[in-house]
Formats: sequence, C-alpha cells, structure tokens
Amino acid sequence: MPQVTLSTGQAYSLDSTLVLRIRRSLPSDALPIGKTRIDMGAQLQANEGPEAVAAAVKAELPVLVRFTTSDGSPVWTNARKAMAPWYVPPTNRTNGVQSAFMIANKVQYVTETPHAVADIIAAAGGTPLPADRIATPESSTDEPELPTWD
Repeated sequence: MPQVTLSTGQAYSLDSTLVLRIRRSLPSDALPIGKTRIDMGAQLQANEGPEAVAAAVKAELPVLVRFTTSDGSPVWTNARKAMAPWYVPPTNRTNGVQSAFMIANKVQYVTETPHAVADIIAAAGGTPLPADRIATPESSTDEPELPTWD
C-alpha cells in the first residue's frame, strides 16, 4: 500500500482500490490542507505532491488515469469507477472545458475532448458511456443538476 504523510503529520497507508480522485490541494479544501487532495469516500490531505501520490497509487491501481482541469492542473481518477465522457452543456464549456466525468455522484470538468476522454477510459480498462451521450444534450435532460468537483 502506498504510504503518504497526512497534513496532520500522521503516516497513512492508502488502499489504492478505494481511491476515486487525486488532485492538487486548493485553499477551499478542508483544513489543514497539504499538497494533494485524495478522495476515497473521505477526503484526505497529503503532504506529498499530486504527481508522486498518483504514481504510487497507479503502481497498485493501473486503471488510474490522468485528465486536465480547466486551470491546467492534472486530476486522476479510477477509470473503472468513472462514468465518462459526461455531456457538458454549452454554458459550462468555459476555460477550455470540453468534457467531464462523473465519479461519486459529482461531475469533474476536464479540458480533454469527449472522444479523448472515452479513449483514455477504454484504454485503461474502463467502459466509456455510449457515443450518443457524448454528442447530445438529450441524453442528460431528464437528470437533475449534479454537484461538481472543484
């Protein structure tokens, strides 16, 4: 199991199979913040950088894939647990956002194209959503607005 140091200074063994998402920490994260936010049911803050944490997790979880957020920073997710690509309405296609994935009932916007997201998910052993979900808003009109990841 990958070892990280939590922002509290405590050593922690990550169960890679539970990791849903990894990204850099933001000031809006729960305090005390570290360098990396790890979502795995609960939110963890690690002092190691996101690239190091993602590499350690990926060594045990080869389905961990990397995307790019609208601010240009990487975000990693478990390709087998992500629903992707998720339709993005035109009003949310700002700051380079072209597609999204859903994990843990929240939507994460990314700058990769919907087809690139589908290809990345498939290449890692995940199952991308059908093509009609990529191109048309009708596939998501009957769904309530979902919360988003920051």
